[in-house]
Amino acid sequence: MNQKEIYKNLKERIIEILNQDEKSISSISKQLELEGTKIHRLTLTGYLMALRDLNILKEKEIQPSKIYSVNSVEEKNIYEIIGEYVSEKQESGDMCVYILYQLFKRPILKWEIDKCGAEKPEYAEKVYGDERKMAMDILESMGISISKNMPAYLPKKDYSDDFKEILVQMVINGYNLQRYVSNKKTQMKIDSI
Repeated sequence: MNQKEIYKNLKERIIEILNQDEKSISSISKQLELEGTKIHRLTLTGYLMALRDLNILKEKEIQPSKIYSVNSVEEKNIYEIIGEYVSEKQESGDMCVYILYQLFKRPILKWEIDKCGAEKPEYAEKVYGDERKMAMDILESMGISISKNMPAYLPKKDYSDDFKEILVQMVINGYNLQRYVSNKKTQMKIDSI
């Protein structure tokens, strides 16, 4: 195999290896070598650091090694994560308002509900005046242009169990903990949130 062919699929090969479990540079090198790809350790180290800089991989130092894992968070924003969760649920708009309100502690604009792909809320309370303006100002300060007549909502129904579940999923995905989680469905109790 020539150099060009080695580097052509190297990123995908490394991600496949790290999807199984986090690994050190020498473990990645050994796995690649077992699969028939011999690459100099310094070259591999530089390549891994470049993938880290691009937020494709996460790196942590456990002396004397550096350990790499796949960075699964950077692909989705908060609205996409919540949208995936509420998409198949009844009252997705109200659930979306509740979850976003719990995270942001402010009224939720229709723009945000739309970004989640949720339906229009049925039970949420529309807010006006200073509360609505504060929510708009926050989004506009982030460079998001919002229509001046955009409605804003506060939750009226409680979806605390769904909120807890989405937080658990965000932590599992954010810290690449999938390999520690049982595939068996069990009832989780989180009473302190």
